[in-house]
Amino acid sequence: MLSIFILILNNSEASNNYENRAEKFSIRARKLNEIYYELEYLINFQLIDKEKFHKIKIHYDEIIKEFSEDTSKLDFQFFRTQNLRKFKKNNSWDKFFYKPYYAILYKLNLYLLSIIMLIIPIAITYLILK
Repeated sequence: MLSIFILILNNSEASNNYENRAEKFSIRARKLNEIYYELEYLINFQLIDKEKFHKIKIHYDEIIKEFSEDTSKLDFQFFRTQNLRKFKKNNSWDKFFYKPYYAILYKLNLYLLSIIMLIIPIAITYLILK
């Protein structure tokens, strides 16, 4: 029974197609990184105007639309907690509640299934042998 449970969980995890998703994330990250450095350069040397900013924004929107299936609110909130200084709403609420709350929520979302997959077989085995 335990081996069947493990096989089902293994097939469930294998069907998530992590390799392809990771490759998409990598491609998106490289494209967004290019935009970020271009925009940072233009801002630092005060070379930006409305037309250049609009072109960069359109390019950014195209990248986000291309990979829209992978975006989530939780990923944005976690990014925000790691970069509070870049957001204007940098107050004590963000520092003392917002950051820990979304950091914990993000990690639960990331690791909860794996933890459950480890604990349930051990608990079933314990209950059977008891």
